[in-house]
Amino acid sequence: GPTATPGPTATPKPTATPKPTKTPTPTPTVTATPTPTKTPTPTPTPRPIVEASPSAQPTPKIPVAGAGPTVLGASVIAGGLLFLFLGLLF
Repeated sequence: GPTATPGPTATPKPTATPKPTKTPTPTPTVTATPTPTKTPTPTPTPRPIVEASPSAQPTPKIPVAGAGPTVLGASVIAGGLLFLFLGLLF
């Protein structure tokens, strides 16, 4: 007999996409808040010591007994450095 013409190959039905199973919302495990580690007390930044520049105002030459203007200047510089060190330390 006449060869049966092959019928159109049945197109495979698309596999039904499985409905996504409702993923249970994971309950966030409440971790005990860690006690904050003792923050180290920040070392206070030394305040910049504003020293009057000697060149700006010429210091009036006050006749100090036994102390010339150079000695006076040296003592002022020494005092300024002392205050600077004190500011850095405290």
